[in-house]
Amino acid sequence: MWDENYDIDPLRNIVDTPDVPSASGEVAWVPSQGGVIPPNAVLGGFDNENLYVGRAQHEGGVIPGKVLSSHGVCYVAWGGAEHGKQDYEVLTGSNLQWVPSVEGQVPP
Repeated sequence: MWDENYDIDPLRNIVDTPDVPSASGEVAWVPSQGGVIPPNAVLGGFDNENLYVGRAQHEGGVIPGKVLSSHGVCYVAWGGAEHGKQDYEVLTGSNLQWVPSVEGQVPP
């Protein structure tokens, strides 16, 4: 559970990531809508279908979220609820991998 002591800086790092080249290939946020998933989209999980890493504007900020193609939206969490956003961006990149964290620490 998040509280006022939660360090949001790692979250800002994800949301504020510009399009940058990396050792594993170009990492970019690609504008999308209507459930369209661009090539090389970063897979974020599975819940009866693939979930992709996305972000969208909400309440004056850019919020990370999950894109479900069949729903046609990117869901962002805000105020204890999920909000479906029709215009969103999808994180793309080739040869990316998830790295486990230890005791809540963000890996370098």
